[in-house]
Amino acid sequence: MTESADDLFELMEIIKNLIKTKKYKFYVLNIKQSGYKKWLDE
Repeated sequence: MTESADDLFELMEIIKNLIKTKKYKFYVLNIKQSGYKKWLDE
């Protein structure tokens, strides 16, 4: 796996954990300020 694939996997695990803790809305705000917004929209 490439570095970006590892990062993407880690990101998905983080999001899953945040959704479980109901904190995903705060994280989404951070994602919108980063390059992951486009990935989430696809």
